[in-house]
Amino acid sequence: MEKVVIIGAGLAGCEAALRLSQNGYKVTLYDNKNVIDTTLYHKPTYAELVCMNTLGGLYPNRASGLCRIELEALRSRMIDLAYKSRVKNNSFLAVDKDKFSRLVTKELYSSGVEILDENITDIPNSDIVILSSGPNTSVEFMNNISSRFNNQPYYISSSLVPAIYENTIDFDSVNIHKLGDNIYKVNIPEDVVNSIISILSVSKPTHEHLIDKEIDTSVKKPVELLALEDPESFKKNFSSLIIEKDPVLYGVYNIKGFYTRIGIRVQEAILRIIPGFENVEFARYGLMHKDTYFHSPGFLNNYFKVKDSDNVYIIGQLSGCDGYLRAFGSAIIATNNIISGDVKLSNETYFGALADYISNEKVIDFQPMSANFALINCYTNPFTQEEKSISLIKEYNRQLKRTIN
Repeated sequence: MEKVVIIGAGLAGCEAALRLSQNGYKVTLYDNKNVIDTTLYHKPTYAELVCMNTLGGLYPNRASGLCRIELEALRSRMIDLAYKSRVKNNSFLAVDKDKFSRLVTKELYSSGVEILDENITDIPNSDIVILSSGPNTSVEFMNNISSRFNNQPYYISSSLVPAIYENTIDFDSVNIHKLGDNIYKVNIPEDVVNSIISILSVSKPTHEHLIDKEIDTSVKKPVELLALEDPESFKKNFSSLIIEKDPVLYGVYNIKGFYTRIGIRVQEAILRIIPGFENVEFARYGLMHKDTYFHSPGFLNNYFKVKDSDNVYIIGQLSGCDGYLRAFGSAIIATNNIISGDVKLSNETYFGALADYISNEKVIDFQPMSANFALINCYTNPFTQEEKSISLIKEYNRQLKRTIN
């Protein structure tokens, strides 16, 4: 029986532990939440949700909804437990946090997973090692991993600018001027700039967790802070915007320098009053969030395995996957690789595309990735993607089964 050591009993680690134990592996799961002081966790049970209690939308035409649907098709153990702890919500799969954590912990023990409360500071010896300690990874452990694999130093803050779909930008607007290949300048009239300042000056960060208050905003200052503290400087800096085509996302332009922590509805309201942006659709909203992750492109392959190692996988937040559902998906792809070998999930699905993104060496300014249709190769329509994803995942599951048999 092969032995697997998993470091971190968060969402990714628990998904991996349950899947591997179900397939006959001897799993030891280490977690430090009960032996160190932490501002993140407060319950003794595992898979504790520290932010929102929602795990994906109910609507397939939303990226988070597609993530949930794909995870169901991929037979996620954690999604099954989420449904068993579900609370009423008309838009999202929402759970009772305490019940969900208790159910996962009970399932771990009943599945034969050995759980040890211990603060691991270096990679242990085992047939297979999975690192999934996320935001609670100690600095010592991160440094030891970095030294062992000669990876770039870890990062603790991700700053994502809004990204909008190319086919929703009015490039014929007199306010939009081409500067070069795939880069444009968008001039903003003074009255619009003043309206933006008025909105931003009363806007507050949303979904800000305690750990996010540690973000250093001196280098990448959120636009709402700039508008509040120095409106004249804001007018000078945002009388125009630069949009540039993303080198990885399909058909998407990034709004350069527009760092923000405000809610998505306010982002939509502000940007859609800019001439040429009246009908833009968002591939990604701006976000500033404290993360712990490696520069995965060139470091991990598309099975979340360290390229310079025969047995080490990195999943969840450490790999650059942002959010609950992405943690589950990274664990599923990694454990399927452990169980069945190199069976690739199509990049015409969200999770296949996510695996390609984190391993794509063309990605230079690597930032954690959440739900995003623009990752998907050959993506055309949110209303037809569900059927396409399910069909491709069924074929993937059949291939996995054939390799085992």
